[in-house]
Amino acid sequence: MLSASAFANTYTVSNTADSGTGSLRQAMLDANAQQSTGGTQCAGHTITFAIPGSGPHTIRPLSPLPKINIPIAFEGYSQPGSSENTALTGSNAVIAIELDGSLAGPTDAFVVGAGIPGSGLCSGNTSTFRGLVINRFAGAAISMGEETCPVGEACLSGGVLIQGNYIGTDVTGTQPLGNGIALSRPALVFGTSSRVNIVGDQVVANGGPVDPRPQSRNVIAGNGADAIRIFSTSADVNTGLSQGHVIRNNYIGLDATGAAALPNAGRGITMDANSSDVQIVDNLISANASDGVAVLDSPFPGTSVIGNGIGIGIAGQAFGNGGHGVLVANLATGVSVGARFLYAPTAAALANNAGAGVFVDGFAIVDAGNLSSAHNGGLALDLAPAGVNANDDGDPDTGPNELLNRPTIISAAPDVGSTTGHIDGLLEAVPNSTYEIRFFLNDTCDAGGSGGGQTPMPTTFVNVTTDALGHGSFVKITPFLPAGRYVTAVARGFSTTAPVPALITSEFSNCRLIGDDMIFADGFD
Repeated sequence: MLSASAFANTYTVSNTADSGTGSLRQAMLDANAQQSTGGTQCAGHTITFAIPGSGPHTIRPLSPLPKINIPIAFEGYSQPGSSENTALTGSNAVIAIELDGSLAGPTDAFVVGAGIPGSGLCSGNTSTFRGLVINRFAGAAISMGEETCPVGEACLSGGVLIQGNYIGTDVTGTQPLGNGIALSRPALVFGTSSRVNIVGDQVVANGGPVDPRPQSRNVIAGNGADAIRIFSTSADVNTGLSQGHVIRNNYIGLDATGAAALPNAGRGITMDANSSDVQIVDNLISANASDGVAVLDSPFPGTSVIGNGIGIGIAGQAFGNGGHGVLVANLATGVSVGARFLYAPTAAALANNAGAGVFVDGFAIVDAGNLSSAHNGGLALDLAPAGVNANDDGDPDTGPNELLNRPTIISAAPDVGSTTGHIDGLLEAVPNSTYEIRFFLNDTCDAGGSGGGQTPMPTTFVNVTTDALGHGSFVKITPFLPAGRYVTAVARGFSTTAPVPALITSEFSNCRLIGDDMIFADGFD
């Protein structure tokens, strides 16, 4: 169990020296040494900054900083002259404390120590990092979950709060000074048995704000590998998984303005082996060299990639990632992907990526019924293998999303003399099964005739039940069918193979021009 600590003592950094009285190193050593305060074991401490003179102030460690073996709140915004971001988009933060790792050797900046039974030490769990610029370290900016744990023991780490930092940039948040370049290390590493870290804001369901808070936003950009990697070397579902993390309200691969590319050299976020139940919400994840987000494992439902701009800037500008927008693979189960980015409500949320908007591989199970995806190099939603999959009778397939058949739209037209219109179509799927058909509007249609999902049509869906042969038809009456745009659809239903109830979504249907008799189907017109 990870629980918040009452912060007991305050240690103040008063100079930029590598060591000695008033240094950051000494403050960390003093905090670690105070394992018990007033009879309370493992009560946390606070490190504040009061360095004389006008900032920014650069601290250049000459060797690795001490591992964090007590909860510590690093309060960079305590430095006089600092101020938190107040801008809803972009950033007006003034961060006056810079940690430059160029002289520290092959090391991470901060290593959060786990609770290791028998060590006699507290852990760094529930530490906080606020108002820091962390750059030029050979390894990660912040890491945990990579220590040796006694056999048969649980060495939990986490509960860490990371808010209002620039990680991999200069003090303005606009120039790349990446971490992890020398060691090809991700900027943030959440390893074995790490739990419930928060990068940015907490989600609403767990008590977080309804709208993202400007002061919580991190910029994680310009780094030498992935921005964030989540993984575990243990598959123990009770104590081994890396799980429960929240990544909300960050700019990942863009600078502090949200309007210029500052790519990380790997993915934006990787959920690797034995990771689960991660909430990736309300971020801009763009311009990274590889995939925006990769969910390579998630053995239990609960992982969400919701409300992010992936491949766009703060106003919808094109800043595609070098791979897929979102890759979900292997046995990842019950992953949800969709919804538009809050601050670019008219732009497709997953756009401009070199690969697919969402690519589902292996035997992954993904619900993308509320997807907003268009203008990618590949399909808006692609179930492996790459490219449009042919529908088959009875839909008996296995594979990603069970290769659920796509709907076919036959017609879409406004009703003459009425304020409504109708969409007619067919679905060939598993016999005697019920599916939901969801509809989307698009400005253009792919050259091959397969549609995207630029704009989800709100509350516009219809259920269809297939007969004993797997045949189903649908008619949807809708109040909004603007002539000259294109309608597409996806089918959505429950998996027949997932170990727990989970929704699957098909690839997008053919593209149908509203008010026109031409039908694109199977790649022909």
